[in-house]
Amino acid sequence: MNTRLVNTAAGVLAAAMQQGKALPANLAIALDSAQLLQSPETAAETARLRGELAKALEQTAAARVHVTELEENLRAVNAGWSVSRARVAELEQQLAVKDRPADEDPICYALTPKADAITRRIAPTQALHAEAGESA
Repeated sequence: MNTRLVNTAAGVLAAAMQQGKALPANLAIALDSAQLLQSPETAAETARLRGELAKALEQTAAARVHVTELEENLRAVNAGWSVSRARVAELEQQLAVKDRPADEDPICYALTPKADAITRRIAPTQALHAEAGESA
């Protein structure tokens, strides 16, 4: 006989009777609620599973805290990216104003007097080279 289990069962039955439960079915329900009708193996397995559940709940709480921290970091990174993207757009706009392509800049096509004089000297020579290339 397991004295500890007998005393525990007696305590559960006494508490059920004090609550006005005198029917055998009510007393059996009280014993089952106290998990005294389980085999020792089942009770041990239940206790082990409850321990694992408590550990899993702790890990879940820790993971939630970590997820919250990661979400805060992500918001900070996104804010930084927004600032950087705005700055890049600003710099691209400044660059577009300063560095217009040559076909949009009329100054590129205007010859200075010095360049015009050189062109007059080189043009006949280029024409001769072009004719020599055609006849060869």
